[in-house]
Amino acid sequence: MMRTFILSFTLLLCSFLFVVSSAHAQCTPRNVAKKESLRLEMQSEGGTNGSAVAWNPVQRRYYAVIAGNAAFPLETFDQQGAPVYQTTAGMDTRGMWWNPRKNRLEANSYTDGAVFSLSVNGSGNALGYDQTLLEETALSDYPQSCAVVEPKKGNFLFYSDGILYTLSSASGKIMKETQLYNRPSSSGSVNEVALIYTGCKKHEIGLLDYETGKIYLFDLKSGKFTAAVELPQSAVTNDMFRTSYANGHLWLYDAETRVWQAYQIFE
Repeated sequence: MMRTFILSFTLLLCSFLFVVSSAHAQCTPRNVAKKESLRLEMQSEGGTNGSAVAWNPVQRRYYAVIAGNAAFPLETFDQQGAPVYQTTAGMDTRGMWWNPRKNRLEANSYTDGAVFSLSVNGSGNALGYDQTLLEETALSDYPQSCAVVEPKKGNFLFYSDGILYTLSSASGKIMKETQLYNRPSSSGSVNEVALIYTGCKKHEIGLLDYETGKIYLFDLKSGKFTAAVELPQSAVTNDMFRTSYANGHLWLYDAETRVWQAYQIFE
């Protein structure tokens, strides 16, 4: 009983520290993103649209998923990026995130905008679909959107056509609409379905301009544009999916090599 209590307390403490650090991190955007040696190479076949990377801070595992079919890959990697487990998602997945308030892996589906959890075993390996948390949400009107979690309050965020939507994690309904404004006038080529949440104060929200190769950052509260980070010329960008953020890294997916490449966009 004592061992179980200690384990449960440790998990709760790790989740609490993750919420605090994610919600209040102070960061300085780089002028040019730094390409890292960290990469996640998908081992399984099936699908071309990598849609999300998530980080489990308790068991120190990365998870990566391919959108488009319930039978497409869901894979687990260790903190150095080495593959450790491969399975299928079990749901047609779009966004995927680690929810520190619930201490579990969650995602949103193409079907009815559903939000569901994914099972993770004692070794930290993602096993695929576990249970549906919300059968239908406002995401059903934006079926390709890759949602993210806002860890401080536990609600979900997604983007469409200049608007950041806050979705209630309790009801699945839209609670707030925030216009993202003042971004560079030349930015007419934004990835419309891939939203990133950085946890960095005043720079929480990010969008990819796939033509200019830049990440535009915005203040979560006001929606005001705050910075632009240029990507290296070698970075592979796309107009849909293939962009994510987890554990302090921007992730870009190359469908040809089936590799998620990590970048640092903050000092």
